[in-house]
Amino acid sequence: RNSSDSAYCDRKLAVAFAGITSTATRLGLSPARAEEALRMAKSATDGQLATPGSAFLPALAAACTLLVARSHHLPLSLAEAAEAAFCSAPALGDLVSRVAAQLSLPPLPCFDYAAALNRAVQLSPSLNAAAAHKTDAILAQARFLFRCASKWSLTTGRFPLPLVAALLALSAEVNGVTSLSLEDIARDISAGLRTSLRRYKELVDALVHVARHLLPWGADVNAKNLLLNAPVLLRLMEMRSQSDPSEEFL
Repeated sequence: RNSSDSAYCDRKLAVAFAGITSTATRLGLSPARAEEALRMAKSATDGQLATPGSAFLPALAAACTLLVARSHHLPLSLAEAAEAAFCSAPALGDLVSRVAAQLSLPPLPCFDYAAALNRAVQLSPSLNAAAAHKTDAILAQARFLFRCASKWSLTTGRFPLPLVAALLALSAEVNGVTSLSLEDIARDISAGLRTSLRRYKELVDALVHVARHLLPWGADVNAKNLLLNAPVLLRLMEMRSQSDPSEEFL
């Protein structure tokens, strides 16, 4: 290569490096983890990366960021990474699989819902504006509801963020925060609203079923009056789970 070609390639790679590092940092990786994502992108493309300005570069950056984040148990979701890459979640998922196969990466750890709940509370301006003094109580309630949801198989084979949104919205309502909507939380954490609404309904339906078995007046509990009964119901469920951790309530 002559000097002008070499300089052009160097500039192109420098811009690509900066783009990948910027995406990784924006998605919550530390500088050290962002550097790891950059190394992964270089390895996956034999150092060629992609032309700055192409649609492939942000997708590659998001795919490598997701792989690094999940390998370190950081709660980055496919939907959130896809939004940063301006592509669909299925398309990014396919690229993630291709990069992992290309580099012979080990299977990724399961999505860390506990860490995702913590991160969602930190990142949701709507939640912090509506319930700044109750975030600890809401988070504790959401963690307990998640443990229940996992026993009820509501976490299996699902996109995780809609369930995170539903858990936080229901927990906020149980704690008397009425000015916060599920739509607010779903928007803040990049969870699909339609799927979040389905996850919320599944949680409500499961809790109604539990109430009918645990509460003396359970036959009268339904989806419309669940919130009136939820504080007593959840307290009873927590007491039962403390005495018997294997309790599933159903």
